[in-house]
Amino acid sequence: MGTSQSLIKALRNGSQADIARAISLIEKNGEDMSEFLDLLYREHTSPAPLIGLTGFGGAGKSSLVGALAEALLKEGKRVGVMAVDPTSPRSGGALLGDRIRLQHLFPNENLFFRSFANKGALGGLSPILMESVKILEVAGFDYIFLETVGIGQSEVDITHFADVVVLVLSPGLGDEIQFLKGGIMEIADILVMNKMDMPSANISLAALEAYARLLDEPPTVVPVSAIERRNIDVLLSKIDKCYEKKQDTKELEKIRKERNKALYHSWMMQMLEPIVDQRYSEGEVPYIAAKTFVDRIGRCLDEH
Repeated sequence: MGTSQSLIKALRNGSQADIARAISLIEKNGEDMSEFLDLLYREHTSPAPLIGLTGFGGAGKSSLVGALAEALLKEGKRVGVMAVDPTSPRSGGALLGDRIRLQHLFPNENLFFRSFANKGALGGLSPILMESVKILEVAGFDYIFLETVGIGQSEVDITHFADVVVLVLSPGLGDEIQFLKGGIMEIADILVMNKMDMPSANISLAALEAYARLLDEPPTVVPVSAIERRNIDVLLSKIDKCYEKKQDTKELEKIRKERNKALYHSWMMQMLEPIVDQRYSEGEVPYIAAKTFVDRIGRCLDEH
């Protein structure tokens, strides 16, 4: 039996070591990768709900993911967490380790955590990260959480991937609500006001609820306190109901088709980048250089 086939078989048992080995295989992008991904996508699995959590830095996304994972583990669920860490502009290494906020839940074979450096990608949603989601599905996980870097407007990238989008906010929004009107609030399925243990929380919650009512399709607003574990069960219930509704309306099918299309684009751009860089000469007009290159590709495709 080939290496890829052996790994796929091992993945069905869902061990931490085998999942990590599969993700490493994709990261290395070696000769076995195409065969492995082909076999991976041939596996018949029940898609796990992919829950995307996004929002500004400091809103408590990591603490909330920890609280949600803890509640689900108590129910006997298998939980995967993919966290995107901001990266150092000099070394490219991750500046923060969200693993710290989940330490109290380890060791646990039903919980898999992996952090990814965003490497400057908008929303931090790299193709390697998204293929890792597929690995967790094959390994039989019940819920997969995707926590993105809190960088503002570019977080709308998450709508290409997540089944349910949760926007996490915290008290003291002030003018940030005006900034959020530009797009990110409108794409959320659920708005979470975290840190409800803070004194100013009710004022911020009232402002958030008032704004939500102005949207064409008002999202659900859920007040929680990740630290105090307040309303975590309510949030999980809202997530489940949102997921089930999207299943019933066939919206999930559309989301997953868009996910594959976006993943295709992401892989294509990654593969083309070194080729494109080699063909740009200093002093060229950027637009004309790009158009010339694309036209050549088009002619080659037409000829074949």
